Amino acid sequence: TLATMLARLPGVRVVHSTKLHGGIQVRIRGSSSFQGSEEPLFVLDGMPIPSGDGQIFG
Repeated sequence: TLATMLARLPGVRVVHSTKLHGGIQVRIRGSSSFQGSEEPLFVLDGMPIPSGDGQIFG
């Protein structure tokens, strides 16, 4: 799964939701950014996916 793959990366922590519909929260080591948002940038098939409200892959 995507969560399993992400969890294997150094500095990445994956937390599974306990809510009914599940879901995951991805935390990447580091608390600041050089510019812009502190949210991670996900790239899927070469296309940047904005994290917005966390509904990336839903």
